[in-house]
Amino acid sequence: MRAIHYSVFCAIVLFFTVGCGKPPEPIFTQADLPEDGVFAELITSRGSMLAQLHVKRAPLTVTHFVALAEGTRELQIVPPGVPFYDGLIFHQVKPGFVVQTGDPLGTGTGSTGDHFPDELHPDLQHDAPGVLSMANAMEADTNSSQFMIMLQAQPGLNRSNAAFGKVIRGLEILPTIQLGDQLERVVIFRKGAEAEAFRPTESTFQQAKAAFIKARKGRVQVKITSQWPNAVKQPGGHFVETLQEGKGSAPTSGQTAKIHYKIQIGEVVIDNSHEREKKLGDKALLAVPLGAGKVAPWTEAVLSAMKPGGHCRVLLPYELAGEPKPQGLHPEHVQIWEIELVSVATTANPPVPAAQDTAPVPDKPAAPAE
Repeated sequence: MRAIHYSVFCAIVLFFTVGCGKPPEPIFTQADLPEDGVFAELITSRGSMLAQLHVKRAPLTVTHFVALAEGTRELQIVPPGVPFYDGLIFHQVKPGFVVQTGDPLGTGTGSTGDHFPDELHPDLQHDAPGVLSMANAMEADTNSSQFMIMLQAQPGLNRSNAAFGKVIRGLEILPTIQLGDQLERVVIFRKGAEAEAFRPTESTFQQAKAAFIKARKGRVQVKITSQWPNAVKQPGGHFVETLQEGKGSAPTSGQTAKIHYKIQIGEVVIDNSHEREKKLGDKALLAVPLGAGKVAPWTEAVLSAMKPGGHCRVLLPYELAGEPKPQGLHPEHVQIWEIELVSVATTANPPVPAAQDTAPVPDKPAAPAE
């Protein structure tokens, strides 16, 4: 697949560099830059737009965008040193919503061959026409090369898409763009010593990506410890807060724990077994076989430490939330479980353990964004 993408991209580059001659020159100059910073001129077949890029508030995303624009990322899909965006088309135009480009295949399915995390900053909102934002595969952390420009404010994208710039000149060009129009060239401008020193490479992109992921995990840890100060971090990475101690013996491998549970993200409840108890009685309980390899390691650990009648709250960082992830769960979110151990029974024929990493809740409905 990568070889096919590479061939297609090379053909595009060859067509626009040889077949069409010299790439178009920018119409903006240093004198058009209102302040120090990094800017991008988007030269389209309808005219040029000048966008200011938010380097300080979206450093990872801007590093990626500029590196693609200047051909300094090391990718199998594009020849070394070739600007990625030049000559691509606007493959999606949704009136009143967005125009979208950056796909080397021109179909909406192409990418650089890799992805990077959602860099969501509270001060960068989709609040006006001209906002530049990364397009994704409608799942967390699936950003690649495709980006959108807002035709109108789209606040619904604030929790799922990373805004990283805004058109400050040539905004009148934006609504004239039609499906199939070309993004002929992206030219990066720099003003000021700090901006001049901003020269993204593959190495600086990977460093920024690693730093962002580390910082995000740290923010989640701080969120958990500040909102749930009585929760104790466990060896598996999850946090447990005991709400009520149980009595008797904790379940062991080969036994089945019957539990009530509630799952939520923020204030949004995804599932609650108590809501079904009036109709189903004991059938509303979830039977969890221990030692069978059918549930996530954190589930085994939590239930093995509980006694009948016990009640606890489990706080899960994104990476422990099981697969598939509930819709609306983002890496910045914490999945909250409340578990009540109702009873313990011995399994007649304990199944042979098998490696699996899933949560114990069947048929979970999708969760709205927090």
